[in-house]
This record gives sequence, structure tokens and C-alpha cells, in this order.
Amino acid sequence: MLFSLGKLFVLEVSLLLTCFLGDHLLTHPVTNQRYLVAIGDSLTHGFVGAISWVIVIDAKNRHDIAQCLLCLMFAMAVDVDHFIAAKSLSLEAALSLPSRPPFHATTVIFLVDLILLIMAAILKSGTPLTLALMFTVAWFSHHVRDGTRRGLWLPPFTETPPLSGLAYLGLIMVIPLLGRILYTNWLQFSTDRQLKIIESNIV
Repeated sequence: MLFSLGKLFVLEVSLLLTCFLGDHLLTHPVTNQRYLVAIGDSLTHGFVGAISWVIVIDAKNRHDIAQCLLCLMFAMAVDVDHFIAAKSLSLEAALSLPSRPPFHATTVIFLVDLILLIMAAILKSGTPLTLALMFTVAWFSHHVRDGTRRGLWLPPFTETPPLSGLAYLGLIMVIPLLGRILYTNWLQFSTDRQLKIIESNIV
């Protein structure tokens, strides 16, 4: 599972450019209407999630691309809670909430991951582990981008101060690299376990 350093460099630069472009468009006079800002911000979250997952799995085929598109949708789905909390499809109502909606709580990521890890242990399947990693990459990258304005929200414990630009971009670049390490280690562990099962059956 070797990863070309050149390819990794291009993808990491693509992540940075996506963030810079997305953040710039949010303040550009052309996108001063709220619905354009919302669409642009959501698409930026999605593309950050998709590129991050390309790095995690070293996407090479249609199946991998399908996973990247799923990660894109996961990253964009976070903002659905604005409409759920507002109990309305009105963008104005969704963007005028008195407090942060539930999907923006970073502790939710840990709860979902715990459920998926339990499922993986019960089903003895690696699929829930992959979903847990994808979910974490997608949602945490979304929370980090939002964290530049209001910090990370960690109920019922605390919340952090707003993230600096350096911390924000650094985390965006590091998240998929850590995900890559976890993913490749899981694949190696899974492969070794399958080989041991085959060897025991032969014996």
C-alpha cells in the first residue's frame, strides 16, 4: 500500500487550494447572498471530505471513487441539522438558530464511532470500521472548518476558542494522513488474520 509522495503532495495542495478558494468565495461580493454562501460553504465541506478520502484509501478505481463521493455526502450532511433544528426548510430560519444544532457537536462523532466499532466486533466485519473512519474524516473536517468561527463544540464538557488559520489548515492536512495510517494498518491486520484462517484450515 505504498503511496506516491508526488501524488500525496498534489492531493494535500488540492486540499489547501479547496479551503482557500472556498473561504475566499464566502467573502467575495459575488456571493453576498445567503443562499450562495450556504451552497458554496457546503460544497467546500464536501470537496474537502472527498479529497481527504482519496488520500486515506489512495483511490484508484470506480469503487474507490464511489467511496469518495459517499465521504463528500457525509461531509455535506452535517448542515442538515440546521433545518432539523429550525423545523423548517427556510434557509433564513436554518441560519438564524439561537444555538448550534446537534450534528455540530464533535462528541457526536465519538458516539457514532463507538456504535460502529461495537457493530464491527459483533458482525466480525471490517465494513463498520471503514464507515467509522469515513464518518470521522468527513464530519471532523467539517467541524474544523466551522471551528474557525466558533471553535469546536464538545458537549457536555466544553468548547474550544475559535481555531486560528494555521490550526485550521494544519488539521485539515493532518486528518487524512492519520486516517491513511489507520486504514493501512487495518488492512494489514485484516489480511494477516485472513491468512492465519486459511493456514489453519489447510492444517
